[in-house]
Amino acid sequence: MSKLQHNRRLGWREFEIAVAQFLQTLDPASRVIHDLKQPDGDTGHSRQRDVWIETRFGGHIPIKILVSCKRKKAKLSQQDIDAFRGELLSSNAGMGILYSFSGFTKPALEKAERLGISCCRLYFEQAPDLPSVLKFQALYCREQHRLRSFGGGIPSVGRMADLMATKLDLDGAVRTVAEHLVERYDQERPDVSKLGIAVPDDWSVSLNLEDFRGYGSVTVSLDGRFRIFRASFDSWLVSGSYSFANEDFKGSVSTPFIDRFSDHPGPGWQKISRDEVACSINQMNMIAFGGVTANTIQTYAENLDKGHRSSSVSFGRSPE
Repeated sequence: MSKLQHNRRLGWREFEIAVAQFLQTLDPASRVIHDLKQPDGDTGHSRQRDVWIETRFGGHIPIKILVSCKRKKAKLSQQDIDAFRGELLSSNAGMGILYSFSGFTKPALEKAERLGISCCRLYFEQAPDLPSVLKFQALYCREQHRLRSFGGGIPSVGRMADLMATKLDLDGAVRTVAEHLVERYDQERPDVSKLGIAVPDDWSVSLNLEDFRGYGSVTVSLDGRFRIFRASFDSWLVSGSYSFANEDFKGSVSTPFIDRFSDHPGPGWQKISRDEVACSINQMNMIAFGGVTANTIQTYAENLDKGHRSSSVSFGRSPE
């Protein structure tokens, strides 16, 4: 499908060409002609047709379609429908399609429906102004992590980095506390392929050190939570054709740009709570996991020792 470029200065001829090119992509087997000259069905004088389509229903029954393209700043009115009806009757076409650059008034759509005229609008990488163009929502879920420790040993020892570097034997596997946390994280991490339309649940993994260097029991916890953002309706970009009769859109849609290395994904994304998530079958979920490694845990533990008195730290800004 050819890429439709948004340009408010697009001339009427360029608009006609864009419509013709798009219709050709819908049915490559059809014959789509731009700027056709043919005799008027009533007078026999030469008439210009914006776009003319010759196709075969089921590859068997011939059908002729007249397409008129109106490059106007205002929405098309009933008078425009009347004018196209006269053009259609004099063309000997069996079907008529009217493309508008700016849409249609409600009375115009009602009249076109009664006359059997199809009304369409072509979008050029622009925000959709009709909710029915976008019948689904996009969610961006960004994972963040928190490292916590609590128990009798931490106030006495006072060093999170030492705790994370401590070797611990679990089920015969001798690893550092940080490495054990990462292993449990990998086991608990949601399987994206099985999420479907669901937003990942927050999670937590922990280790209990019964007697940390003689200071008593210490529990270390690595928590993961997801900040949820929803793409605002007016921040999408759509390119393609919208049919008003059956509220059908053919083309491409793209979400707002996502800044993967900042706390907020950027303009066009709104932070929402889990209670505001309305799961729909027409939902796109983009999930950015934080990429936890033993090294990142160790580094954040060292930063915690240097600059924080609290025994917890959040990280995970830069997703995988």
